[in-house]
Amino acid sequence: MWSRDLENYRRDLLRSWAGPLHGFLPNAIGSGVLPTILRGGRNLRQRDGDEIIDGEPCRVLEADTAHGHIAVWLAPNRKWAALKIVLDRQYTQADRRADLAHEPGADPRARYYQGWTFVLDQVETQEIGGFVIPMAARTTITSRSAKGQVVTVTQLLRQSDVDVQPDFAARGAFVMDAPEGIEAVSADPDTGGVSYRWLGGKIVPMIDESAAARIDHAVRELNSRNARAAEVDATAPPTSASSWTGILVVGGIIIAGALVVTLAVVLRRRPRVEGGL
Repeated sequence: MWSRDLENYRRDLLRSWAGPLHGFLPNAIGSGVLPTILRGGRNLRQRDGDEIIDGEPCRVLEADTAHGHIAVWLAPNRKWAALKIVLDRQYTQADRRADLAHEPGADPRARYYQGWTFVLDQVETQEIGGFVIPMAARTTITSRSAKGQVVTVTQLLRQSDVDVQPDFAARGAFVMDAPEGIEAVSADPDTGGVSYRWLGGKIVPMIDESAAARIDHAVRELNSRNARAAEVDATAPPTSASSWTGILVVGGIIIAGALVVTLAVVLRRRPRVEGGL
């Protein structure tokens, strides 16, 4: 089965593609990149005066966000590149409930963590195509347990061959490479359970032909009833509003019944594809 959604993309970017260099922060992936997180915070403010980071004077912005207290050191001389980021999060009951979902049998009353702190520093930048790009940095995540235990994880991130004006066509970017005929799952909850497949270079809905025939039959029957009602109306005294209401109700019942049958057939006959990417 082939599926790709934005949340998985952001996780991949963070874990595999040096995401913090691009403003994707741990435990804040769903909120977007760093500027979005700052704009969505409370009490966004600038500290008085400059602070020096790696010899560069920086302006410091800080805010209280849904992911914790964040502070960012921005260097005016490097086109406002972030030379340091600190995100401090206290462990909440909401965090605990999320953890319980992955810890069967855990005591829901116990408090295992106090919080954690994420730090990005030692940033190396390079100007490419008029943009200041972070090419390397160090990240440190410190987790604090309720029993006083401290776990620190440090990573050194580095990227290269940055192209700010890529030839997407030459690189084959944004070209789907899913196997022919494989099932595709829609992330839209309003698709009504309809299955899709990748066929002939596009995503095609898998709708049972007999279900489509039932819908067509219901529509033709409704049109026929409306035509007969129009003929009667042309040769008879004016029809009361209640009579027209009855006709519309009958037509609505026919359509609703056809849709229910269609949904049952679709759900019963959803195509399956063995294997996947």
